[in-house]
Amino acid sequence: MDNYWQLLLELTLGVTLSAAAGFRVFVPPLILSLGALFGNIQLSDDFQWVSSPEAVILLAIATVVEIMAYYIPVVDNLLDTVQIPLALVIGTLLTANSLGDLDPVAQWTIAVIAGGGASSAIAGINGAGRVALTGLTGGLANFLLATLEAISATVLALIVVVVPILAPFALLLVISLVVYILLNFAKIKAKLFSKNEPKGKETT
Repeated sequence: MDNYWQLLLELTLGVTLSAAAGFRVFVPPLILSLGALFGNIQLSDDFQWVSSPEAVILLAIATVVEIMAYYIPVVDNLLDTVQIPLALVIGTLLTANSLGDLDPVAQWTIAVIAGGGASSAIAGINGAGRVALTGLTGGLANFLLATLEAISATVLALIVVVVPILAPFALLLVISLVVYILLNFAKIKAKLFSKNEPKGKETT
């Protein structure tokens, strides 16, 4: 029973990090790398290289470039075309790291489905939201979404590394929001664009 709960906790931590990667791909690996470097979190044997100073520097540079690029009009929408597949890969790796004690087949199967699925789903929703926001405001309000994404990625990753006991609650909140958006996406999109449509001329 103890092993079951331990596995569930490890899976929750991994999927929470993967969900964070759906908001910003390089933020969770950077925070994970810093946590491992300073001894706050333990990595599986296959991912020990992430705790090296060189990895921290490279991830820090990639994180800054990614965050800043999303504040550039047009570029942000172009980035979304590569964000989903990249989020899938990073999300899979992050969850696989948390399941390092499992049989490799089970480890990577769960990592792809749970970790990669979570990160790519969130990245896809963010991309669709950015397209809708661009159509509604001409891209002028996209910086608000970019800021929210960066904050969400940072907070989720910090929870896993600093206060992992809160990770299940954070993950539950994210899943609830994702499910709500998916179930109501058509309504939300229609409502947003209806506000931007010119009113027809009144007939006498």
